[in-house]
Amino acid sequence: MKGNRGTRKKVVLFSHASDLSGAPIVLAQLARSLPDFGWEPLVLLHEKGSLESQLKVFNIDYHVLSGPLKPLDFIKKVKCVDPAIIHVNSLVKTWPVLVSRLIKRPVIWHVHEYLDNKKLYAGVIHLIADGVILISQEQFSLFEEKPKAVRIPNAIDIDKFKEVIPVKDIPRKSKDVRTIVAYIGRIEHNKGLHLLAEAAALIKERSWIHYVIVGDTPKGREKYKEELLDYIKREGLEGVFHFLGIRKDIPEILASCDILCHPSYSDTFPLAMMEAMASGLAVIGTAVGEVPSIIDNERTGLVLPPGNQNAIADAIQRLDDDSAIRKKMGMAGKDKVQKEYELKNHTERISQFYEKVIDRLRMG
Repeated sequence: MKGNRGTRKKVVLFSHASDLSGAPIVLAQLARSLPDFGWEPLVLLHEKGSLESQLKVFNIDYHVLSGPLKPLDFIKKVKCVDPAIIHVNSLVKTWPVLVSRLIKRPVIWHVHEYLDNKKLYAGVIHLIADGVILISQEQFSLFEEKPKAVRIPNAIDIDKFKEVIPVKDIPRKSKDVRTIVAYIGRIEHNKGLHLLAEAAALIKERSWIHYVIVGDTPKGREKYKEELLDYIKREGLEGVFHFLGIRKDIPEILASCDILCHPSYSDTFPLAMMEAMASGLAVIGTAVGEVPSIIDNERTGLVLPPGNQNAIADAIQRLDDDSAIRKKMGMAGKDKVQKEYELKNHTERISQFYEKVIDRLRMG
């Protein structure tokens, strides 16, 4: 139950990015849910961006740090709010953690990034922060016997994916469009979208399979997208690839699709995969990060070796041929997300961790 506003403890949540990508979305969902557990959140954004619209919809108080010395603005807002704890949502920006320690505020470091078996790096993170949240078992294994660390997998707001009306700006199902494969994520080499394009080229005789691409290219990596579009054009796939850009209506887009493909070379905990499962889609993912734990291979989807376009093509053909197994996987995936990755349980665990860190520091 939501507590009285005056009785809630205050928490400042810092987001390094303000786009609608995985980690910022997770932070926004957490901020929306925290009041149910006695916390009053203020989100601090490093820059302006599309995440602001999401925060407004959720009615979350936020502030965009300004000026050439953003740490000073950060300190000013923290001292004004006087939070019980500060939650820094990424390793990308280190200074909010250091500044929080400098002004003697309890600080949690929420690690979404792939740590690549760097135990020394993990040790530094554990040393600097008052508490560390890891989202995958692969990350957590680097923090064995480190008392300030906890593993809390990401979660999604399942209610957003119920009774959704499909979008109208992607191909409608017909005798010419029988199967729609979705890709949701950044358009960059590490995410492996070119592998999906190469797989599509291998099975392009199946012209009834269409591919819906949601996301865009980070600044400075535009060449990758240009080369990808050139490849799609050379292979005669322009008519079956549909680039939608960055979108807010992910539930509605997924409601129009049949399969999600996440062909990443490395990842930690892909949010899009859980969103697709919540939408009842069969999922295809690569055996990186937490993906083999999210997907129960052959039950909720298919887990493939990374970097293998032939395996992706085979998986798409298999699910295209067998709509019954595709639907069965989709239903099993929806059931798993509801049981294991529900936002309320996720927020409760984080709230309890806040309290644990505060109590430990209070006791000295």
